[in-house]
Amino acid sequence: MKIIILSFLIFLSQLETIKQLKKSTLLNSIIDKLNYEDSKYYILVSILTLSSILIFIRFWSKIRLLFLIFSLIIFGFFYSYYPNFLDTYQDLSLFALTNKLPELKILIVFLIPIAFSLLFGRVFCGSACPLGAIQEIIGKIGHAAYLKNLKYPIQIKYLKYLNIILFAGITYVIGNKWFIKFDPFLTLFNFDGTKLSIFILGLILSLSFAFSRPFCKYLCPYGAFLGLIAKISFFKPKLAKSCKNCGICTDVCPMNCVEMGKINHIECIRCGKCKSACPVGRKVKPKDIERSFKTNNYNSRLDINYSKNKKRNGQNNNTFFSTKKH
Repeated sequence: MKIIILSFLIFLSQLETIKQLKKSTLLNSIIDKLNYEDSKYYILVSILTLSSILIFIRFWSKIRLLFLIFSLIIFGFFYSYYPNFLDTYQDLSLFALTNKLPELKILIVFLIPIAFSLLFGRVFCGSACPLGAIQEIIGKIGHAAYLKNLKYPIQIKYLKYLNIILFAGITYVIGNKWFIKFDPFLTLFNFDGTKLSIFILGLILSLSFAFSRPFCKYLCPYGAFLGLIAKISFFKPKLAKSCKNCGICTDVCPMNCVEMGKINHIECIRCGKCKSACPVGRKVKPKDIERSFKTNNYNSRLDINYSKNKKRNGQNNNTFFSTKKH
């Protein structure tokens, strides 16, 4: 993990070099041969397809960071913040005024994560979104610096659902794509922006050191929309009947969407941390015990709750995690 974080910091130090590399004639000629425009769709679909398969594997949470770094580099810095779903969302909001839909290719890209959310839940948010990637990587750096992962009051998460209406409503009333002047991520990935967008970017990235994915959890309208779709997704992770209600999954969940064995699929980004941390069906390793003292001392709750449930329900060692069709 430290090696990955160090590699990311080195990458950030070379952003200006990457910016110049993008302008090189040689690189552009190579991209032209690879069909630059279509390659975006192939890469996006490939990442979502592969991650949708791997979410059912226990070690998914260990390798997901590699997907995030790849998405950050490719969709964030190389393609200069593509796809920009917030921009497309504004185009759709203006449809009633302009009677003009976004370009077909842009619309297809907008719909691809929705299709995957309908099947597997918010895999785009958890493994392919460059906005979530930069926040989560910074959060890991904060965690490596022993900063505690703080949590907002749970009611604040409903702000992003209100943003679905507000974002579209403001765009419709103003009659133009107003958010482009304030978009902090457009500023980050294009190395340019207004003073206000730079301030917002700094605020979000600073909060990301102590709060897990603050923009994703509380403000992103596209993520909120994908969450509503994920509510009726075809494949859903479910904690099995052998759950001991120890609370470990609740403590490790970065989106605060697991509560004593019950998963809120609207908020879940399929990161797999609950699955990886769950002690049911495997021996608890020393590192799990050490982590328990860093995360609300949940190991003691494991012992207490397990004893109560063992007396009440008997011991059951069935698979702790199952995926069923709904």
